Amino acid sequence: MLGCDWGTSSFRLKLVDRGARKIIDEVVSQQGISVMYNKWSEQSATDRLSFYAGYIKENLAILSARTGLLLNRAPIVISGMASSSIGIKELPYAGLPFSTDGSDVCAQWLSGQTGMQNKILLISGVSSTQDLMRGEETQLIGIAGFFDGGAGAEITYIFPGTHSKHVIVKNKRIVHIETYMTGEVFALLIEHSILGKSVSFPQRSALENDESSAFGAGVEKAFGAPLLNSLFSVRVNQLRDYLSKELNYFYLSGLLIGTELKSMQDGNRNKIVICGANKLHDFYQIALQYAGLADRVIVVPAERRDNAAVEGQIKIVEMLKTKPV
Repeated sequence: MLGCDWGTSSFRLKLVDRGARKIIDEVVSQQGISVMYNKWSEQSATDRLSFYAGYIKENLAILSARTGLLLNRAPIVISGMASSSIGIKELPYAGLPFSTDGSDVCAQWLSGQTGMQNKILLISGVSSTQDLMRGEETQLIGIAGFFDGGAGAEITYIFPGTHSKHVIVKNKRIVHIETYMTGEVFALLIEHSILGKSVSFPQRSALENDESSAFGAGVEKAFGAPLLNSLFSVRVNQLRDYLSKELNYFYLSGLLIGTELKSMQDGNRNKIVICGANKLHDFYQIALQYAGLADRVIVVPAERRDNAAVEGQIKIVEMLKTKPV
């Protein structure tokens, strides 16, 4: 099968050996749903479903050429923002509680509607009355079986990113969702506020030595002061030469991630699982150490993290086969 994780800002299409749970090949681009929607809106010749399907076909051709395999009949499973109001087709959210085995998923086959021979399964997201997510629930289905505790166990899954998600699972069911706009606020402050003049992008993103100390100082400041007050300390750091602009980058990151995690200090979380891309999991792991929660933290291994969406997609397809029609 083909597993597609189509987010707001990125597109990933993987050719999967479903039986072996093995990734054969993949294509990745920055043609996320937001870009695709804008491109579709700028033209009027093609309906939305066909327009998005056209981009999928382009990438199918790339995979086919690389592997020498005919893929025009392989089923395609798509999760992420593709089921949103700016996606291929908007689907309603599934509600809470939501089982982590995938049995409560809201999904729809689009076969015959896209101009493609491939059957396409579109997976929707999950919402509460106050929050929502698309894509993270599929990743969680893919990894939850490795981390779920026994009866009564409560686990917080953290998916860092532009809109960081905290997903609370109890008795193997999602019972609560919290979204933190940490990544987006970080970008806005650097690009559109006075703090941008006090920060510069570092040559390396690893948390080592001085970088780690600056990040930790930001986390500790966040734990002790309201964000709207503590943010100005970034400006002070630069004007008083307390930190270089590069180290201030890590300090600001610590302020925002510390603010996101601040409430967890008082919570009774049995286990905290971090499923973060790239180096983000390091930032969150260190911040949780400052919060005194290091003994409860598990970081999802890189290979399992990278394949979480596909593993969840496979489980959903298998679950749908067991449901009565």
